[in-house]
Amino acid sequence: FEFPFSVEQVVTMGRFPYLERFKKLAQNDQEIVDEALAWTQTIHLRDRLISQLSSGERQRVLIARAVAQKPSILMLDEPNAHLDLKHQIEIFRLLQRINKDSSVTVVTILHDLTATAVFFKKVALLCKGRLVKTAPPQEVITTEILQDVYQADIEVHPSPLGGVPQVSYCASDN
Repeated sequence: FEFPFSVEQVVTMGRFPYLERFKKLAQNDQEIVDEALAWTQTIHLRDRLISQLSSGERQRVLIARAVAQKPSILMLDEPNAHLDLKHQIEIFRLLQRINKDSSVTVVTILHDLTATAVFFKKVALLCKGRLVKTAPPQEVITTEILQDVYQADIEVHPSPLGGVPQVSYCASDN
C-alpha cells in the first residue's frame, strides 16, 4: 500500500463491488465493514494507516477486506507468509472461526504441511499441477506420500500436541 489508506478505508474497499457508481456506502455496507473489523479483531486499528501496521495486523486487515465482500468461498494464497508463529496461529484460528461461524468455505494454498495438518480438515496435495490425493490430513500427510511427491528424505510423526501429522526432515545429506 503506497497510499496512506486507513484500515477502515482498506476494509471498505471490499464493499466497492456492491456500490453503484459514485455512491457512498449505505448503512448496511458500513455495518458489514464494522462486522469484518470485529471478526478480525482489527476494529481498534480502524483509524491507523495500513502502512504503519505490523505484518500480522496488515494480514488481518486484508482478510477483513475479503470478509467484507461477504464471500461464500474465501481463497487465500499463503496467508501465513512473513508472519511469526504467534501471528500465523492467530490467522489460522481466525480462518477456522470464519469457516465455522459464517459458513464460508476457506481454501488456502500452503507449503507448511504441519500447519495444514493442524488447522485444516481436508487437504488436497498437488504435484506438478496434478492432484495426488484429497483427504483428511492424516491420510495425505504421510511419510510414503511425501517422500514420493517431494523426492526427499522426509518423516512424518504424530505431533505430541494433538497427534496430527508433523513433518520432519534433516539438513544434511547423511
